[in-house]
Amino acid sequence: MTNNPFYVEVSCQQKNFDGERICGDVFLSKKIKEENRIIAVLSDGMGHGVKANMLSTLTATMALNFTEEHKDFQKIAEIIMADFLKNKANYENLGKFYQQKRDAFVNLIKGSRFKVIPSYGTYFQLLDYSAISEEKELDFAKRLVTEYGIASVPVSPFYNKALDNKLLRFCFAKEEKTLEKAAEILCKI
Repeated sequence: MTNNPFYVEVSCQQKNFDGERICGDVFLSKKIKEENRIIAVLSDGMGHGVKANMLSTLTATMALNFTEEHKDFQKIAEIIMADFLKNKANYENLGKFYQQKRDAFVNLIKGSRFKVIPSYGTYFQLLDYSAISEEKELDFAKRLVTEYGIASVPVSPFYNKALDNKLLRFCFAKEEKTLEKAAEILCKI
């Protein structure tokens, strides 16, 4: 047995939407003592509530079990996608569904000082905040959380160079009432 100075802690905390008892995302982990390894899986339910939780639980469980069996990661993804694609209801109307969500969100924030940047193939809407603040993206995103209780994803960490374009990503894969609440906050900033 080697004397290893490193320790791994595995923890997860989830926040449910108002009035919901189940989070759409699932985090699973398993310690395999005999092999001295820990497997951690996070699955995005692409939404929230019971329906999203069922899909993400299935996906996370499959990923955890196949990984435990030392299956190749690419093979695991192929198996999960093949299972997902068996049921056309899982994907047939996703594009239309998310387009409606994006259009609703964009319409709700029309009165804000944020500038909408066209975004395609994603459930995140890019917003330019250069008319509101000169703060760096990470600083402004942190302030939105602490002062207004609204979360966003700064774009700058995704670049190789230290660019700061005053852009934030906002997820619109939310319930209508959540989008309305977020838009109300954004319109007051």
